[in-house]
Amino acid sequence: MADTARSFIALPLAGPAAAALLAGARAALAGQACERLRFYRADSLHLTLLFLDDVAVDRLPLLAAALDTRLAGLPAVEVAVSALQAFPASPGRIVAATLPPCPALLALQQAVKAAVVDCGLPLAGQPFRPHVTLARLRPALSLQWSLPATRLRFDRVGLYTSRLQPDGAVHHCEAQIRLAG
Repeated sequence: MADTARSFIALPLAGPAAAALLAGARAALAGQACERLRFYRADSLHLTLLFLDDVAVDRLPLLAAALDTRLAGLPAVEVAVSALQAFPASPGRIVAATLPPCPALLALQQAVKAAVVDCGLPLAGQPFRPHVTLARLRPALSLQWSLPATRLRFDRVGLYTSRLQPDGAVHHCEAQIRLAG
C-alpha cells in the first residue's frame, strides 16, 4: 500500500494581515465564558479551498503540476472580513473569520477542483464555506461576534499535507503557486 498523507489545498495568510486578524479576534473574544480558547499561530492561518483527506504521496507532484496549470493567470483574491462566528454548525467548536463568497474566490475554488479531477482524485462532498479558522473553543458555542473590518489579500495557493498531533495539526507546504497581480 502506498504512503498517504492527509492533504488540502489552501490560501495561506501571513504577515501583518494574519496578525491583525488574530488581534481583532482576541479583542472580540476577551472575557468570553470558554473553558478553553486556543488561538492558532499567525503563521498557520489559511483559507481551505478543498480538503482532500488521504492522498498517495507519490501523487502530490502530479497534483502540484495540475494546480500550476489550472491556476495560471488567475488573479490574487482580496476580500473584507468583519465577523467572527462559532463554526461550522450550531454549536460551533471553532472560531472563524467568515468571508463572503466573492466571484474571484469561487472561480479560484472551481479551478482547484478541476485540477483535482484532472489527477483522478475524488472530491469531498462538503460545500465550500469560505473561512479562516482562528481558534478552537470549549465548550461549543452558538455565537457571532463583530470584528474590526480587515481586508485580506491572498496571492498564493498552497498544497499542504497535515499531521495530527495532540496539540493540533502540523501543516507542511508541499507546493506553492503564485497568483497573478
